[in-house]
Amino acid sequence: MKATLVAMCAALVLVAAGSAADSFTLTLVSQTTNTVTFSYPQQAGYGYLYSANGTVVSRTNDQTRTQVKFAKANSYEVAAIVKGTTGSYPSAPPPPPLPQCSDGTDNDLDGLTDFPADPGCSAITDNDETNLAPPPPSTLTPSQFQSQATSGATFDNVTVTGSVSVSQPNVTVRNTTIQGTITFAAGATAAHLDNVTGRSFNIESADGVLIENSRFDGQKQISQNFIWANPAPNLVDGFTIRNTLMQNFTSSGGTHSEALYIGGYTRNGVISGNTFYNNGNTAHIFFTWCAPNDCSNTGNNPDARDPKNMCVKNNTFRETWQAYVDVSVRQETNAPNGHGIYTDDNIKIQPGQPFVNSSTDTGFGIHGVVFVFDDNLWAVNAYTASPC
Repeated sequence: MKATLVAMCAALVLVAAGSAADSFTLTLVSQTTNTVTFSYPQQAGYGYLYSANGTVVSRTNDQTRTQVKFAKANSYEVAAIVKGTTGSYPSAPPPPPLPQCSDGTDNDLDGLTDFPADPGCSAITDNDETNLAPPPPSTLTPSQFQSQATSGATFDNVTVTGSVSVSQPNVTVRNTTIQGTITFAAGATAAHLDNVTGRSFNIESADGVLIENSRFDGQKQISQNFIWANPAPNLVDGFTIRNTLMQNFTSSGGTHSEALYIGGYTRNGVISGNTFYNNGNTAHIFFTWCAPNDCSNTGNNPDARDPKNMCVKNNTFRETWQAYVDVSVRQETNAPNGHGIYTDDNIKIQPGQPFVNSSTDTGFGIHGVVFVFDDNLWAVNAYTASPC
């Protein structure tokens, strides 16, 4: 605690400001031309600090002392050591509060505190922790998107108002809604979709495409998402589809349908951690040797057309639309040159991937298995049921 006296012509007794319990009074005892003497009540503690004009000029460790003489000054202060509460006249203004970005408090309740941890802080002197609102998504027409989809381009928080195609390398699309189909054509090497919502996607002779954390809904109007060589025989080499929802890919009039149509000249694909729902009259996932311009029985090199080195793991298969099975692998004796897909193509399907059925839709009941058709007979030599 402390007490302060500011010299005033008519003032002899000044009461220290502070908490009522800890304030005390400095009483003017005497003064000369050069000195002034005060008395004060004894305070708890280990002595006193004596200040004039805001500067400590002496101290004592004698807590019983109750009088002090100062050289003449404009203000005087006595502070008890240890207790820490002070009295002053006039009352000292409280220190200004620290800026929000350096006060040790999560002011905007986002779980992050102060600069640099809180993205709402630009510096320690910033007095507002509130995070800036993300900018509203910009809207692009398909032609605007196409003109901007140059090599290395990034689209973030965009709405595209129709179907688009990417043919340049290293294009990234994230946090975006595509009101149509996005197609990765030859040349779209290392394209990346992350947190994208759209109608469907196609990977056509593009290598190293990564699709993750996204949602594609065919809305019962689109039959499948294609992954195949277009044009053949340009390979699709190295694609990954993970943690993505694919639903409502159906067809009418007997047309082929499935969530993923993995066709000819595809290599090194990973399909992992996805959820499939209400897809297909063949399966959720369909493997075949067929490519758009190379699907006849007169192909010169049928084995080269087979999809090779595929891994299907950790997916969740819910109800299909009209299919009996979740994964179908096409192995037909009447395939080109009698080949079809065999175990030497290294298609691995992890056993035990969960099938989740609702209480109201029983589907066809043959889920969690792989159907391989060979002239309508079950076959076992088209894929490997093993981890990958």
